[in-house]
Amino acid sequence: MIHPQKYLFTMETKKRDKLADSNDLIIGMRLKYLREHRAFKSKDVARDLGMNETLYIKYENSYSMPSGRVIRKFAEYYDVSADFILGLVSFPIPIYRQSGKE
Repeated sequence: MIHPQKYLFTMETKKRDKLADSNDLIIGMRLKYLREHRAFKSKDVARDLGMNETLYIKYENSYSMPSGRVIRKFAEYYDVSADFILGLVSFPIPIYRQSGKE
């Protein structure tokens, strides 16, 4: 069982705190958090999701915005809700808990 307190999302710097309200930046920060939390390399995530590493890095750095379909792929890959990736909730809720498959 995942404990939400263990996975509370925290910003690394005050600068990020000020920018966290921006939808354009929160997605990239969440993707980077999820990848680093699992100690994955960006090239491996990109390969697993069938995308170019450069594009994945653009998503993480908020230079490009992923479509809804791509956000769903990220959510399934990291086993978190799309709401977490979009910044609508503060901690990642596993997909299996949302669908009642505990």
